[in-house]
Amino acid sequence: MQDYFELGYIKQTHGINGFLKAILDVDYPENYTKLESIFLFIEGRLIPFFIEEMDIQDKVALLKFEDINDIHEASKLKGVSLFAPIHWLPKLPEDQYYYHEIIGFEVIDSRHGALGQVKELFTHSPQVLFSVLFQQKEVLIPLQDDIVTKVDKQTQKIFVTLPEGLLEIYLED
Repeated sequence: MQDYFELGYIKQTHGINGFLKAILDVDYPENYTKLESIFLFIEGRLIPFFIEEMDIQDKVALLKFEDINDIHEASKLKGVSLFAPIHWLPKLPEDQYYYHEIIGFEVIDSRHGALGQVKELFTHSPQVLFSVLFQQKEVLIPLQDDIVTKVDKQTQKIFVTLPEGLLEIYLED
């Protein structure tokens, strides 16, 4: 899984001939218009699916997979996550990063010092959060510009200024 990134998920069926609507959770969906295949996360495994047709409008992709020819077959894929190999991602400038890149980065708060490493990212919530294990407690930190002051890919450090009381909420029994 570390060699793949989540591209989005299948939201619903479209029509009766096996078409699906997928939500693409990427900044530039147009970069993926010529995909020939994609991986679906089914029962804990990545399964390749070959794309017969795809039309992308904004962040919604209308997809037709080979061998999925009716609404009954397509409906089994609702809610399934779409993945692609990391090497398909374009290179970013040094001051930008992909979410998967910051897993394992050390988080340093301006008041509390080193908090721990980024363990996980939560991208399907209303705001993107990352988790850090601090004093044996999971702390969720919003990935917002006013909290994350700098991400240094070179040293693998994330510098934050946590809002007053955020850390204390997690440390209370």
